[in-house]
Amino acid sequence: MTIRDPGPGAAIALANAHHIGCRVVATFIDQQVRPRIDAVAASNPDLGYLSGILLRVVEWLRTTEKLNTPGDFQAAAAGARALFEISVDLTLLEFDKAHHTFDMVRAWEASAQQRHGMKLARYYEGRTDPISDGVAAKIASAKLCEPAAKMDRAKRWPHKKGKHPDRWTGRDLGRDAIEAETLAARGFAEFYANHYPRICLYVHGSGLARVAGLSAELFPVLSTIALETIGRFAIVAAEMTLRLAGLWDTAAERAIEDLMKTRKVAVDTVYAEHPARKGPPDGPAK
Repeated sequence: MTIRDPGPGAAIALANAHHIGCRVVATFIDQQVRPRIDAVAASNPDLGYLSGILLRVVEWLRTTEKLNTPGDFQAAAAGARALFEISVDLTLLEFDKAHHTFDMVRAWEASAQQRHGMKLARYYEGRTDPISDGVAAKIASAKLCEPAAKMDRAKRWPHKKGKHPDRWTGRDLGRDAIEAETLAARGFAEFYANHYPRICLYVHGSGLARVAGLSAELFPVLSTIALETIGRFAIVAAEMTLRLAGLWDTAAERAIEDLMKTRKVAVDTVYAEHPARKGPPDGPAK
C-alpha cells in the first residue's frame, strides 16, 4: 500500500474516496456474503462461529461508515487493525486446518476469560472494597475453571508453560502474518512489517507519534491509510469466510474479483472528481 502525497487541497478527497470504497465492500458483504453464511450457520458449530466473525467484519464496516471526518482517524485505525487480524486468522483457519481450528479459537477465548477472572481475584484479595455480584461470579467461575484451563493450555500451547498466549495460535501476530502469506499471498507479511506499526501508533494513547507536526492539509491522509486497509482486508475476510463455509466456487471467485475492480473504480472516480487531483490514488503494492 502506497498512499502518495495528494497535494494541497486534495487530501480530503483522497480520504473520502476510500471511505466510499469501504461502502462498496460493505454493500457487497451485506448482499452477497452474509445471507449465504447465515443460511448455513446452523448446520454445525464452526459455521455458526464463522457467522459471528463475519458479523464483526460487518459491524466494523458499519462503524467505518460514520468515520467520515479527518478527526476520526484514530477509530479508523482501530478498525484497520481489527480487519487485518481477522483476515490473518481466517486465512490460517482455511488453509491449514490440520494445525488451526475453531476449537483452538474457542479454547483461547475461554482461557482469556478465566485469566481475567483470576486477575480480578488477585486484585480484590485482601481489599475491603465491596464486590459486585457480577465480579464475584467472574471470580468464582475462574477459580472453578482453573484446573481445566491449565490442562487445556498445557495441551494446546505447551511452549507457554501454562501461561495464557497472546494469540490463539500461540505465536505473535507477525509470525502468523508470515505463515498466512505463505498459505495465501494477500500482502499480510508486507503489511505487518511496513504498515501495522504505524497503524498501532495511531491507536495507542501514548504520545503523538506520527501525528505531531503534521500539516492540516495532509492530516486526512491518516484516515486514508486506515480506510484503505479496512476496505482491502474486509474483502480478504469475505473471501476466506466463503471458503471456510464451503461456498467457494467459480462464481464466488468471480464475484470477489469483480468487487475488487468495482472498489477501485469507485475510489478512482470519487478522487478524480476533485479539482485539485493529481491523478488516481495509488493502491496496494503488488
